[in-house]
Amino acid sequence: MRLPIHSRAILALAILLLALAPGLALEFGFAGSVGNYNFPWTQVAPTPGTGPFPATNYVWGGSAYLGLPMGEESTLRLSYELDPILRSVAMAKVEFERGIAKVSVGPFFGLFNSTANPVSVGLSTQVRFQWPGLAYVSVRSDGAMAIGLLADALGAEPQARAEIAAGFYSKNAIISGLVSASSYSETLSGGLVVTDALSSYLLTLDLFKKNVPYTLLASVGYELRSKYFEASGKTEALGSLVLGAKATAEIVPGVRISSNFRSSVFVFGLDSLSGRSPDSNDFFFSVDLGLAFDTKALDKFIKSRGPVEKPEPPAASSESPPSDAPVPPPIEAPTSG
Repeated sequence: MRLPIHSRAILALAILLLALAPGLALEFGFAGSVGNYNFPWTQVAPTPGTGPFPATNYVWGGSAYLGLPMGEESTLRLSYELDPILRSVAMAKVEFERGIAKVSVGPFFGLFNSTANPVSVGLSTQVRFQWPGLAYVSVRSDGAMAIGLLADALGAEPQARAEIAAGFYSKNAIISGLVSASSYSETLSGGLVVTDALSSYLLTLDLFKKNVPYTLLASVGYELRSKYFEASGKTEALGSLVLGAKATAEIVPGVRISSNFRSSVFVFGLDSLSGRSPDSNDFFFSVDLGLAFDTKALDKFIKSRGPVEKPEPPAASSESPPSDAPVPPPIEAPTSG
């Protein structure tokens, strides 16, 4: 299957960074995703017919990031994301970390998502307080200055996302609760609005062990997807119970591979989709595959292995062959007839 242009661009960027990485202390990574639990981006009217909601609305996505150190306590992080709800977004954030606090802030861009509004600009902010071995709390907002979890889904900002997370540590695990909301509003040619929205309420369990290069993140919760059509005044919504697992493995120091799978085990229609729940035999899922690099750690690992020593060729012997060695017969000169 031919990848969308956004995914091909992410792959090309990753290849370029791999070529430029030697000698640079940077972090970068990329990921690809696909899922069928979505409303189509091109849908501008309620789902036609009266049958069950289809399970064929596949949406490809992906992401890429690049982290450049700016000092001992700050990093410039450039990222691009093709999100099922927010669509095409890019960010450039400066991250500061001191003591228990980590703060990141920078511009947030929506790129070429509609002809009426090809570029939108907002602000991305995240604050995290962490007490290692005890607990953490994190708040994130992408979009307008005033965007929040209770913001109006039909607000003027075309793209917005907010997230609150908190957790505590136990032996070899972090138990967390997470609430997030995101929305995308598109203004059609007639001035009418179509809005995609997603709300998630998750409980996660992050399993790890010291000096073991593998981690597992399990999640369970409830998600609500919706699409509002101003022209008809209708809202279509799908609720679902979700289960997910993300595995991360460090192949060698500085190289990590990850796989994330999430399945909607029970999906039901709401609002205008009441009575049109998906068929019980349909399977809704999303899957992500990612690869990340830390060139500083990778370079340190390579140098720790030392140069490969080439075996020395055997020295030529000056001793004469033993007396009992066979002697080849003399070569006779040819004689003329």
